[in-house]
Order: sequence, then C-alpha cells, then structure tokens
Amino acid sequence: MNRVTARYDSIGGAYDLVAGLEIYHRVCWGVSMGQYRAFADKAVSCCGDGVLLDAGCGSMLFTATAHRANERGTLIGMDASLRMLRLARSRLHQADRKAERAVLLNGNLLRSPFRRGAFDVVLCLHVAHVVDDLGGLLVELRRVLRPGGTLFLTSVVLVDHWRDRYLRALSRRGVMAAPRCQSDLLNAVRARFATEVLSELLGSMLFVQATNPG
Repeated sequence: MNRVTARYDSIGGAYDLVAGLEIYHRVCWGVSMGQYRAFADKAVSCCGDGVLLDAGCGSMLFTATAHRANERGTLIGMDASLRMLRLARSRLHQADRKAERAVLLNGNLLRSPFRRGAFDVVLCLHVAHVVDDLGGLLVELRRVLRPGGTLFLTSVVLVDHWRDRYLRALSRRGVMAAPRCQSDLLNAVRARFATEVLSELLGSMLFVQATNPG
C-alpha cells in the first residue's frame, strides 16, 4: 500500500462526505458530479453484456447507480482500501436495486491477479491523480483489457488556474500524487496504448477514452 492509498484508507467516510458534495466538485475542480456519473453510464453501456473492471472503485460514489442499473454485464470492482470497499458494497446493495452480478476485491491495481485480456471495459475514475506510478498503472490496465476493449479514465490535471494551488496542496498532504498537466497524462496514455485517444477537459478534470489495439 503506497502513501496515498494508506491516506484514503484512513480518511474513509470523511472523504465520502466531502466528495459527495456537489459544491465541492464545482468549486474545487470546475465539474459536476453528474458529469462523472454520465461518464460511468457511458462505460457501462459500452460494456454491454461483457465484463467491466471498476479499477480503483473506491466507495463507488459516482458509479454505483450505473452498476445497479446494469442487468446484462458483470462487474468486478477492485480497490486497495477495505474501508472504501465496504462503502461500495453498501451502495451496490441498496434496497431499491441490487447489483446482482458484482464482485468486489481488495488488491493492488499495479499487481492485479487478472489474466491478460480479462475485461471488455476498464473504468478508472479519479485514480490516475493519486497514483505515483502512472506508467505502471496504464500498462496494467492495458494488460487486463481485451484487444478492442475500451479504457474510460478520469484525472485531475493542472490547468493554469487557481485550482492548481489546491491540487498542489493536496499533493503535499499526501492525498494526491505529484500533479500532472493535461499533455503529460495524454502522452502517457498514448505511449502505453499506442493509439489516439478521445479526451475532454471539464474544469480541472480530464475525461479520457482509449481503445486497446491488441
């Protein structure tokens, strides 16, 4: 467990309370929670009746609704924090709708137990900016993604705005890795996936789609 993962395991529910506030995302990152959820919906829809890996799923604050509504595919959620996984499980099993075909695993994304090409879609929300070894993360995500499968990834990036100061402060406190700019992240994805990527910058949050060429 690295320093950032250990930090998230310790703050657990407190993180969930702050991250669950719409005003936090609009003020601090210039993006809405609805845009995260729409991205998750797109990933689930892309997967169809295949197998989706929610990589670094955390508490599934922004993805649980999409997973519960999915009646076709299979979900594997993986995170290094047991505390966050317990919160995710409670969200997946809410009384109104239960995610029937879902498995949650505690583990390290950089050394996952999955076979090569195991997943049709990999969804990786808000993980890239907390991982020091971005290259290692991307290599592993491509490894477990089948040829033709799609990666859906988000990351906070530097955008030459006052929000950058907040991002750097979080990094100094061990909540996030060293900040990266948009070009750093996109170049890292292109290098590991050897393909062009689709991206959209909303505030300080970069939304990325990349297909595994095989």
